[in-house]
Amino acid sequence: MRQAAKDYGIKTLKTLELLKLMLDCNHIDMAKVREIAGYWAYFKDIPKSFKADFKKLFGEGPPQ
Repeated sequence: MRQAAKDYGIKTLKTLELLKLMLDCNHIDMAKVREIAGYWAYFKDIPKSFKADFKKLFGEGPPQ
C-alpha cells in the first residue's frame, strides 16, 4: 500500500506519526499514546521500527 501511495504521490504517515500529530494537536494526551502503544506491545502487534520510532517521536522508550 505504501508503494502504491508513493507511486501516486500520496503522502502517508506511520501509525506512530499519526499519534504524534494527534498529541501535538491536543486531540490525545501522552497517557493515551502510552496506552495505545502498550496495547500493541501486549498483543505483539507492533509496527515496523516501533521502538526506534517511538523514542524519536516521543522522547522516551515505548511501554513494555
